[in-house]
Amino acid sequence: LIDFDEEEVDNIYFWGTAYTQTKESDNFRNNLEKILKEYFWECEQFFSEPDIIIETSSKIIFAEIKLKSGNNFTNIIKDNYLKNEYYKDIEKAKRSKCYELVRNWSIGNSIAEKYKKEFILLNIGLKQKINLDDENTNEKSFEESLNNKNNFNILYWDDILSQIKNNVDDWLYNDIEKRINFIKEQLKNAPNFA
Repeated sequence: LIDFDEEEVDNIYFWGTAYTQTKESDNFRNNLEKILKEYFWECEQFFSEPDIIIETSSKIIFAEIKLKSGNNFTNIIKDNYLKNEYYKDIEKAKRSKCYELVRNWSIGNSIAEKYKKEFILLNIGLKQKINLDDENTNEKSFEESLNNKNNFNILYWDDILSQIKNNVDDWLYNDIEKRINFIKEQLKNAPNFA
């Protein structure tokens, strides 16, 4: 679904924990914590990492993943996340209210700079809950605030399902499809279901 230019995945981190523990993954984790503490002034007890981090030889990819809910919106976006080098319009980033996306964009760009890699932010969810096609969505406002908006992408669960159908075991595909269809049905019957 995302173009790795046929690169091998070096590691995948789930909430900051490496799938394959190595000396390099420990260093990555330490560097991520250092950036959170020193550059973004976060307290260790409040660390929260992106849902998934994928590291290749030339890219660092953060994924903010949603299933039942959409993105979290809040009027409280800390100024320490809003660095001029990552945004062309800081006020628009604030108005987007996309706290998690702003936070991930800033932290991801910082760690990618440290490793001299390209940064990509993915937002995965249901089209009913997140949407870039509508000019009036918070996500669109967030995208328009970015210095490099081409490195922000939304992936929809339906597209993911169609892409993986022939590449995973039937039981896994059927389970994912069942869960997604259940959520979509709940959303039809109760639009505020989360």
